Amino acid sequence: MSAQTKKEAPPPPRRASSSSTETTPDEQTGVLHWADQAARVVLERSKDKEEVVVSSGITPSGTVHVGNFREVITVDLVARAIRDAGKQVRFIYSWDDYDPLRKVPKNLPKQDLLKTYLGKPISETPDTTGTYRSFAERNEKEFEQYLPLLGIQPQFIYQHERYTSCAYAPHIREALRARHAIRTILNAFRKEPLPQDWFPLSIFCEACKTNKTRVVNYDEEYAVTYTCDCGHTNTFDFRTTGICKLPWRVDWPMRWHAEGVDFEPGGKDHFTAGGSYDSASQIIRTVWSEEPPYGFMYEWIAIKGGGEFASSSGNVLTLHDLLAVYEPPIIRYLFAGTRPGAKFNISFDLDVIKIYEDFDRCERIYYGAQEAKNEKEAKNMKRIYELSCVNTPAKTLPFQPPFRHVTTVLQLYEGDIEKTTNHFQDSFKTDQDRERTRLRVQCAKNWLERHAPESMRFSVQNSPPPDVLASLTPAQKAALKRVAALVSTSSAEEEIHKGIYEIAKEENIPPRELFQKAYLCLIGKERGPRLASFLKLLGPERVQNIFSHLS
Repeated sequence: MSAQTKKEAPPPPRRASSSSTETTPDEQTGVLHWADQAARVVLERSKDKEEVVVSSGITPSGTVHVGNFREVITVDLVARAIRDAGKQVRFIYSWDDYDPLRKVPKNLPKQDLLKTYLGKPISETPDTTGTYRSFAERNEKEFEQYLPLLGIQPQFIYQHERYTSCAYAPHIREALRARHAIRTILNAFRKEPLPQDWFPLSIFCEACKTNKTRVVNYDEEYAVTYTCDCGHTNTFDFRTTGICKLPWRVDWPMRWHAEGVDFEPGGKDHFTAGGSYDSASQIIRTVWSEEPPYGFMYEWIAIKGGGEFASSSGNVLTLHDLLAVYEPPIIRYLFAGTRPGAKFNISFDLDVIKIYEDFDRCERIYYGAQEAKNEKEAKNMKRIYELSCVNTPAKTLPFQPPFRHVTTVLQLYEGDIEKTTNHFQDSFKTDQDRERTRLRVQCAKNWLERHAPESMRFSVQNSPPPDVLASLTPAQKAALKRVAALVSTSSAEEEIHKGIYEIAKEENIPPRELFQKAYLCLIGKERGPRLASFLKLLGPERVQNIFSHLS
């Protein structure tokens, strides 16, 4: 169950390596991924069940962000590991959209209107953008639509539907009858004890629709009498009138019981000592005589640079933002290659290049195209890659255009996605190679436009900038003309690289100075992509056209 509030800026992710803790030794395989470890525990605890139930969920009280996604992907990875072990899995995702609106998100229009819905169900709070039926549905659908792209397809449960249809009526009765035992349990986790006449029930008033109500009588069956701050009083049967719900610390164990949940992780707020997992565990044992599902704590994640996740502000990183820069398997890789208990940042700076390189290396190790450091790392990487794939891994190694190289080629073609994709077409063996390359090109374009440092951006000049041209000495001009001629006569990148150094030596120009002047003429900057490969990509004709203005 997700409920993230970042306390501090965590360090960068510790991704999969031979010394990482994503896996632990196993007697049979030599290595065991954390998802397989969790699956092993779940399978042992539920060995008499035909189908294992894994669960996740959140209150859609604001934009659902990547911090919330950590729980979803954690559950999905464990679900995959359980399926790989031969067991059927039901993955449920619960939207707690029958919770009251407690705070108005700052990123939505018509703030004054939304304030009138405070205390009312978020499923009945309007979407003031006019796109969806409700505020809750807006947050739900804008998250749900991206999960299939990542290979995640849970069964969504909308709690407003369950509660308003009275589906939980028998379980509510069980909780109400056990209210004294539940109060004793909860008081052990509270500084101020609950009153003797406390009931584990929240009721939405039929008159004002808010939850500013209290129970004044219960017949020990299904009839409850309540009064509201607005003055309204009524008695209703919760088998036929769905206007009530259990409070969170009772609702959670009730749903474990109702859905038969076997595994559900949670954030630090739920799994620290005295958190809701502890109280929920005691309640399910006391009220329903069942053991709580297996679960563990996952750590917060943040945006590199210290950005906080706060759904109510709307200033968050979403799955849409992440998918704009990272391919779906790489997003899965970030989480599959990091233990849930480890903090990490989502990066959008130059780390993006390194993350793509790390993933490509992992992929090559899986297909045997690159050797791992040792057997342990090989098994580790292969399992991480399997869990990173959106679908079943391809039979052969897919084409891997290096991300850094893609950013260079893309800018040579002035951001044209189709031309950049076609640049690599001689390397395509399948339609999937083309599709993957096009996606990587699109991600590279998004990264360059939105996140890349200025040092990574450039624009090829048609001619040297006037100030650069005026600053060149005769020796520098002569050397640059020779470089242009070299590109026309040399086809090998290494030959061009060595030739530039020889020209610098013969013209008595420091190599660094010659490189700097070449970049200034080509892209108007003192630094750029590796010069030899860049010149080769530009091609003899384009280089000659630019340097022809040196005369």
